[in-house]
Amino acid sequence: MTVRRWDVVVVGAGPVGSLLAGALAGHGASVLVLERDREIPDQTRASTLNSRAMEILSALGVPGLEDHPRSMFGHYGGVPVDLEHLDSPWAGLWTIPQPRLVRMLRDWATGNGAVIDSGVAVVGARIAPPSVLTDTADGVTHESRILVGADGRESTVRAALDFGVTTTRASRHMVRCDVTGIEVARRRFERHGDAVAAAGAISPRTTRLMLHCPHYDASAAPSFAEVAGDWLAATGERVDGGECVWLDTFSNACATVRDWQVGSAFLAGDAAHDQPPVGGSSLNTGIQDVYNLAWKLAAVLGGAPAEVVETYGPERAEATARMQEEVRDQEAVIFGPDRSRAEVLRERLAGSASFREDIARSIAGLDTRYPSSTGVGPRISPAALSRELGRPLAPDEESALGRRTILVTDPGTRNLRLTIRPDGHAVQGPGGSSTVPGEALPRRSAHPTDPVVLKAGSHA
Repeated sequence: MTVRRWDVVVVGAGPVGSLLAGALAGHGASVLVLERDREIPDQTRASTLNSRAMEILSALGVPGLEDHPRSMFGHYGGVPVDLEHLDSPWAGLWTIPQPRLVRMLRDWATGNGAVIDSGVAVVGARIAPPSVLTDTADGVTHESRILVGADGRESTVRAALDFGVTTTRASRHMVRCDVTGIEVARRRFERHGDAVAAAGAISPRTTRLMLHCPHYDASAAPSFAEVAGDWLAATGERVDGGECVWLDTFSNACATVRDWQVGSAFLAGDAAHDQPPVGGSSLNTGIQDVYNLAWKLAAVLGGAPAEVVETYGPERAEATARMQEEVRDQEAVIFGPDRSRAEVLRERLAGSASFREDIARSIAGLDTRYPSSTGVGPRISPAALSRELGRPLAPDEESALGRRTILVTDPGTRNLRLTIRPDGHAVQGPGGSSTVPGEALPRRSAHPTDPVVLKAGSHA
């Protein structure tokens, strides 16, 4: 049985799928989200949102972001890094437990008009130009113009449409478990002999333990009793009296899809890339995937040429490769046999202001750019746009940044000084010779690619 045809079907209603659904529905697209689980899982796989992720959520209009705690310190390879002076209105690292984040995003997405169908398992997908057909276990086929798989590391969409995947082999394994009813010292990747331990509260009742021991491998996940014994041997703390409410294992392997787009189907989040959960890399990178993809899909659905969205894969592949390289570097500092690497990192951070800034921007997710794939530059902050204009931003100008295309022109001329995409990235640097088209450009439109023209030195 085939049911209603949609503009977009999204598979997976986790943070990435729900955010994409809300963004596209907010631009008027008809969006159906198919989610396997009936209820939002209680487990918090990731809870740390960096500055760029918070900028993105704010730009897309997600409410309630200010109601969560943040820290002005992050870490790179376990070494503390000050985030106080970042050029971002959302400087720092913010903590939103994943169940709460998913609930926030689903409420926002449905408020924008998206339909979320829970308890529905996707079993296959087929390209049938000009449509994509998505099959579910209840015998229903959903037809859409676009399909996006945001269904995690075991993605059904990825397998059904043969996106391909490249994986690096694992050489180290780690256990993480959430335990209630214990009190332990807060630890940030401490070495204890050959073991590495980390511990911290993720809720008033729950402590997350993370432990690497050389004897952990891919053959079988240890029991909580085994982890408790290893924790006692490493740290001298007893945790066996607590209740383990969740336990899983992960490795230092990385995986990335060969193709991010197959026909009118796309992948985002963990369905497209998988890496160790260092610094919330998976969640924050998935949010950047959405921000890159959403405005391009909205443009194509609105009649723009298909070439607009074809830049998604090359750009996000470039950014993901850079992110995974940094994750592997951090993993080697934390777990690697060369224990001097952490001390060398501390010395570089202490001795170089520019290196501290680079590392802080990396932790905050503010260093993304696409020079090799499309030549697109960095994200433009409100302060940077204000400097480019030579004046403070008006409230409506600041609200357009990261939502609409912005064209900055020289004062008194129509020479184009700077173009900023709807995802806030610079397309053309200062001093460009292009000019604004002669026809009148719309100033008030919900569509992200309708440009706002700002003249340097004067309010628009």
